[in-house]
Amino acid sequence: MKRIGDRFYRKKVSQTLQEAVNNALIGLLEVFYQERNMKIHLVFGIVAILLSLLLRLDLYSFLWIASAITLVFVAEVFNTVIESLVDMITMRDMIQAKIIKDMAAGAVLISAIYSVIVGYMIFYSKVKLFIVELLHLKIDLSSYRDIITMPEYMGILIAIVTTLLVVYLKVKMERTERWQPLKGGAVSGHTALAFALATYISLTTHSFKVLIASFFIALLVAHSRLEARIHTFSEVLLGALVGSSIAILSYLVFR
Repeated sequence: MKRIGDRFYRKKVSQTLQEAVNNALIGLLEVFYQERNMKIHLVFGIVAILLSLLLRLDLYSFLWIASAITLVFVAEVFNTVIESLVDMITMRDMIQAKIIKDMAAGAVLISAIYSVIVGYMIFYSKVKLFIVELLHLKIDLSSYRDIITMPEYMGILIAIVTTLLVVYLKVKMERTERWQPLKGGAVSGHTALAFALATYISLTTHSFKVLIASFFIALLVAHSRLEARIHTFSEVLLGALVGSSIAILSYLVFR
């Protein structure tokens, strides 16, 4: 680095445009080689692109999908860079190093949630129309009238609100200083999500068979939390009440 006037300039190795592109590609390949999550993002990205072509999305919808995929890739690359820098300049068991890595991973999580919301909002109505046209005059869709006419964002909105409320309750009710949002705690998040979605599906389909199947799966999720001794019965029961209550309130508001 050298100072010229009021600006700093760093000495860069001269390279051609071809070499610069080649180095960038090597960096991307290294990220794919090191990070399992990047491989998962790639698979979901390819599926989203293929589904876009199958459903013949308009240009603007396709651009939203492509932008969401790109955002996740960029966030994962920066997350990998930050993790590598932290490992290089610090000791891995330092609490500050872990916090920095967690914050970088949080950025990836935000971008992934955003991409899921974009995909849901765009694909839901298209897939719904595709299924209705595919099954037209072959089955009676009257029992599914509510779920077809509900807003596209209804299901994911219930899942997001349930997750945020569970995390909030864990923070307010947790007694230990070191808590984990996805493991243990005063409220079973897995049970809350399972019962929220089961209640929502049951309310919108008006089908007794679907109701039985949905709550049977939700009960299996709750039982798994008890069987693994991650939660107590009261924590699982509270999670079920929280999830079902949010689904019922959301249905009454948007019905």
